[in-house]
Amino acid sequence: RVTFPDGSQIVLNQQSRLVYHRVSPHQVTLEGEAYFSVQTRPHAPVFTVRCNKGDIQVLGTAFNVKARQQQLQVVLEQGAVQVNPAKRDAHPVKMQPGEMVVMDDKGMRSKKVHTQWHTAWRSNQLVFSNAPVEEILGYLTDTYGWQFKVKAPVTLTNKRFNGTAPANDPDQLLQKISTIYQLKTIRQADTVFIEK
Repeated sequence: RVTFPDGSQIVLNQQSRLVYHRVSPHQVTLEGEAYFSVQTRPHAPVFTVRCNKGDIQVLGTAFNVKARQQQLQVVLEQGAVQVNPAKRDAHPVKMQPGEMVVMDDKGMRSKKVHTQWHTAWRSNQLVFSNAPVEEILGYLTDTYGWQFKVKAPVTLTNKRFNGTAPANDPDQLLQKISTIYQLKTIRQADTVFIEK
């Protein structure tokens, strides 16, 4: 947790990095995932979050940013932000509360979401609702650095999961998914093998 002199707070998730200057902390660079609660004042510089896929200009708000190598994901809980893609030919998007913007190699898209599913990590929870299992494995790779080896004939396509687990014990999440889909998971350090 980082608190700036104006009262703005940033909470970093695991395997995340935030860079800022103490003298002018209104511009930060994020690699990973963080939750922002930004205070705004009249005539103060615009708070900007820089990520590899684009920048987020903050207009006074609370929001979650996940900036990984392949994707930028912004979930707006309250207030307003503007997402400015790094690509010059893409147009900025001003977000509304309850909206998620995703930028990756396929372009930029937005949709309505349940914000608490994307911010539950702050209260040490992993929360998934009708989430594709393949996306959950991608989340575990991004957040915990795990690599997954899925052995044939196992296929995870079209498999979905509803449930929670403690964020500090993601092995519980793997166990629940394994039980539901009758799979065997073996974790050796940061490599997880999934088989029948």
